[in-house]
Amino acid sequence: MLELPDRKQLSGRILKKASNNLKDIVLNDAINDDLEIMLAFDGWKNVSRQNLLGSVLFTSECNMIIWKVEDISGKRCTSDIIIDETKKSFDELEKKNIKINGLITDSASENVAARKRLRLQYRDKIFLPCFAHQMNLCIGDIFKESSSLSDAAEGAISLITFFSRSKVWLGRLQNEQAAIYKVHIALVTPATTRWNSYYYCFASLLKTKGALRNLATKIDEKIISDGYDFPKKHLQCILDNNWWISIKKIETFLISYCATLNKLQ
Repeated sequence: MLELPDRKQLSGRILKKASNNLKDIVLNDAINDDLEIMLAFDGWKNVSRQNLLGSVLFTSECNMIIWKVEDISGKRCTSDIIIDETKKSFDELEKKNIKINGLITDSASENVAARKRLRLQYRDKIFLPCFAHQMNLCIGDIFKESSSLSDAAEGAISLITFFSRSKVWLGRLQNEQAAIYKVHIALVTPATTRWNSYYYCFASLLKTKGALRNLATKIDEKIISDGYDFPKKHLQCILDNNWWISIKKIETFLISYCATLNKLQ
């Protein structure tokens, strides 16, 4: 009789063995890459608020290999830290016979400073900014130049945040959606500098425009008797045709950038 492994075995010995086998396969791909590898760093905080620095390898065929993650909590993320981690990674990779062409990082100030110094120390390697991150920054700069689009975007995000925090008004919006569309449409809260999420944020508003307008009209005409706690600024946005035109412009503007970013990330 075949006995299946239990949860502890799957998450322990079996997972570790499978992970090591996969690691050997991807390392062989990196070692055998004739055109050499690019190393990339990216930093973030996990749910435990630890500062993590991830290292990723990119092959000449654009395959991505997760290399390692360093916990740098308690350290200031300075150019010195980036340089130390770069040198350490270069040494570790060279010991494994993996040839490195250079390093890619985002455009945080410490990374910019580190790249300048590393170029002087490693003349045979290239040090580049992340193009996807550059695209994100460019879109942010464009919003800064257009106050009308920026104001419309802020109003949209504020409106979605309000509904996400108010169970009562979210429930009433969902009732309107069910009456019009026969389905519930989720409002998407965007993540900072992630313009794909901003696109989905504005697209989600446009998808439920009819339901929002119906709800706002009922509040404005006092068909809903207890609509006094619905913020007036949100009511004005929903009933303003020019605001909706701006939201549509933003969505149209973002879709081409997001298509490009999807290819890069």
